[in-house]
Amino acid sequence: MAKIILTCKRGYEWVHEGNISFRGYLYDRSGSFLHSIKAARIFSDISSAGQLVKLLQGMQGAYSVIIRVSGGVLAASDPVSMFPLFYSNHQGKWIVSDSGTAICNILQHTQPNTEALPEFLSAGFVLGDETLISGLMRVRAGEVAFFGEG
Repeated sequence: MAKIILTCKRGYEWVHEGNISFRGYLYDRSGSFLHSIKAARIFSDISSAGQLVKLLQGMQGAYSVIIRVSGGVLAASDPVSMFPLFYSNHQGKWIVSDSGTAICNILQHTQPNTEALPEFLSAGFVLGDETLISGLMRVRAGEVAFFGEG
Protein backbone atom coordinates (compact mmCIF):
# COMPACT_ATOMS: atom_id res chain seq x y z
CA MET A 1 0.00 0.00 0.00
CA ALA A 2 1.24 3.50 -0.80
CA LYS A 3 2.38 5.69 2.04
CA ILE A 4 0.54 9.04 2.20
CA ILE A 5 2.13 11.93 4.10
CA LEU A 6 0.07 15.12 4.45
CA THR A 7 1.79 17.79 6.51
CA CYS A 8 0.88 21.19 5.05
CA LYS A 9 -1.19 23.26 7.48
CA ARG A 10 -1.17 26.65 5.71
CA GLY A 11 -4.37 27.89 4.14
CA TYR A 12 -6.92 25.18 3.50
CA GLU A 13 -6.28 22.16 5.72
CA TRP A 14 -6.65 18.57 4.64
CA VAL A 15 -10.05 17.02 5.32
CA HIS A 16 -10.27 13.24 5.68
CA GLU A 17 -13.44 11.25 5.00
CA GLY A 18 -12.93 7.48 4.95
CA ASN A 19 -10.54 6.70 2.09
CA ILE A 20 -10.55 10.31 0.82
CA SER A 21 -8.24 13.22 1.65
CA PHE A 22 -9.23 16.59 0.19
CA ARG A 23 -7.71 20.06 0.38
CA GLY A 24 -9.12 23.26 -1.09
CA TYR A 25 -12.45 24.08 -2.66
CA LEU A 26 -14.36 23.52 -5.86
CA TYR A 27 -17.47 24.52 -7.72
CA ASP A 28 -19.57 21.60 -8.93
CA ARG A 29 -21.32 21.56 -12.31
CA SER A 30 -24.33 23.40 -10.89
CA GLY A 31 -22.06 26.18 -9.59
CA SER A 32 -22.34 25.25 -5.92
CA PHE A 33 -19.31 26.16 -3.80
CA LEU A 34 -17.97 23.11 -1.97
CA HIS A 35 -15.19 22.91 0.59
CA SER A 36 -14.23 20.89 3.62
CA ILE A 37 -16.19 17.69 4.26
CA LYS A 38 -18.88 18.48 1.63
CA ALA A 39 -16.22 18.65 -1.06
CA ALA A 40 -14.57 15.44 0.14
CA ARG A 41 -17.87 13.56 0.04
CA ILE A 42 -18.40 14.10 -3.69
CA PHE A 43 -15.54 11.64 -4.24
CA SER A 44 -17.11 8.88 -2.12
CA ASP A 45 -18.13 6.70 -5.09
CA ILE A 46 -14.84 6.97 -6.98
CA SER A 47 -13.01 3.68 -7.51
CA SER A 48 -11.01 4.30 -10.71
CA ALA A 49 -9.01 6.97 -12.52
CA GLY A 50 -11.62 7.12 -15.28
CA GLN A 51 -14.39 7.86 -12.79
CA LEU A 52 -12.30 10.59 -11.18
CA VAL A 53 -11.50 12.21 -14.53
CA LYS A 54 -15.20 12.17 -15.47
CA LEU A 55 -16.24 13.67 -12.12
CA LEU A 56 -13.69 16.48 -12.31
CA GLN A 57 -14.60 17.48 -15.88
CA GLY A 58 -16.52 20.73 -15.76
CA MET A 59 -15.60 21.49 -12.16
CA GLN A 60 -13.54 24.50 -11.22
CA GLY A 61 -11.60 25.35 -8.11
CA ALA A 62 -8.32 25.03 -6.28
CA TYR A 63 -7.87 21.57 -4.83
CA SER A 64 -5.92 18.39 -4.42
CA VAL A 65 -7.51 15.05 -3.69
CA ILE A 66 -6.07 11.68 -2.74
CA ILE A 67 -8.29 8.58 -2.77
CA ARG A 68 -7.33 5.10 -1.61
CA VAL A 69 -8.90 2.63 -4.03
CA SER A 70 -8.64 -1.09 -4.58
CA GLY A 71 -5.16 -1.76 -5.89
CA GLY A 72 -3.62 1.63 -5.11
CA VAL A 73 -4.05 5.36 -4.70
CA LEU A 74 -5.51 8.04 -6.97
CA ALA A 75 -4.18 11.60 -6.74
CA ALA A 76 -5.49 14.65 -8.60
CA SER A 77 -4.62 18.31 -8.75
CA ASP A 78 -6.59 21.27 -10.06
CA PRO A 79 -5.65 22.84 -13.43
CA VAL A 80 -3.13 25.26 -11.85
CA SER A 81 -1.82 22.91 -9.12
CA MET A 82 -2.63 25.35 -6.33
CA PHE A 83 -1.87 22.66 -3.73
CA PRO A 84 0.93 20.56 -5.26
CA LEU A 85 1.32 16.84 -4.66
CA PHE A 86 4.63 15.02 -4.88
CA TYR A 87 5.46 11.35 -5.23
CA SER A 88 8.31 8.90 -5.42
CA ASN A 89 8.83 5.17 -5.56
CA HIS A 90 11.01 4.06 -2.66
CA GLN A 91 12.01 0.42 -2.29
CA GLY A 92 9.14 -0.65 -4.54
CA LYS A 93 6.45 1.32 -2.68
CA TRP A 94 4.85 4.62 -3.60
CA ILE A 95 5.02 7.66 -1.36
CA VAL A 96 2.52 10.47 -2.04
CA SER A 97 2.77 13.76 -0.14
CA ASP A 98 2.00 17.45 -0.14
CA SER A 99 5.64 17.99 0.92
CA GLY A 100 8.61 17.28 -1.28
CA THR A 101 10.79 17.69 1.81
CA ALA A 102 8.93 14.90 3.63
CA ILE A 103 9.60 12.54 0.74
CA CYS A 104 13.26 13.58 0.48
CA ASN A 105 13.67 12.83 4.19
CA ILE A 106 12.56 9.26 3.49
CA LEU A 107 14.68 8.92 0.35
CA GLN A 108 17.70 10.20 2.33
CA HIS A 109 20.30 10.17 -0.45
CA THR A 110 18.79 12.59 -2.94
CA GLN A 111 20.66 14.05 -5.88
CA PRO A 112 19.99 17.17 -7.95
CA ASN A 113 18.19 16.65 -11.24
CA THR A 114 20.90 18.22 -13.40
CA GLU A 115 18.84 17.80 -16.59
CA ALA A 116 16.05 19.97 -15.16
CA LEU A 117 18.33 22.71 -13.83
CA PRO A 118 18.83 24.63 -17.13
CA GLU A 119 15.07 24.55 -17.70
CA PHE A 120 14.45 25.96 -14.21
CA LEU A 121 17.10 28.66 -14.63
CA SER A 122 15.69 29.84 -17.96
CA ALA A 123 11.94 29.51 -17.29
CA GLY A 124 11.67 29.71 -13.50
CA PHE A 125 9.97 26.32 -13.27
CA VAL A 126 10.31 22.71 -14.39
CA LEU A 127 7.82 21.37 -16.92
CA GLY A 128 5.98 18.08 -16.60
CA ASP A 129 6.24 15.88 -13.56
CA GLU A 130 9.94 16.36 -12.82
CA THR A 131 11.40 18.46 -10.01
CA LEU A 132 14.89 19.69 -9.22
CA ILE A 133 15.46 16.50 -7.18
CA SER A 134 16.07 13.23 -9.03
CA GLY A 135 13.43 10.67 -8.13
CA LEU A 136 11.04 13.24 -6.68
CA MET A 137 8.12 13.79 -9.03
CA ARG A 138 5.09 16.10 -9.00
CA VAL A 139 1.49 15.42 -10.00
CA ARG A 140 1.05 17.77 -12.96
CA ALA A 141 -1.56 20.51 -12.97
CA GLY A 142 -4.93 19.05 -13.94
CA GLU A 143 -3.63 15.48 -13.81
CA VAL A 144 -5.22 12.38 -12.33
CA ALA A 145 -2.49 9.91 -11.35
CA PHE A 146 -2.76 6.30 -10.20
CA PHE A 147 -0.14 4.69 -7.97
CA GLY A 148 -0.64 0.95 -8.09
CA GLU A 149 0.45 -1.62 -5.56
CA GLY A 150 3.12 -4.12 -6.46
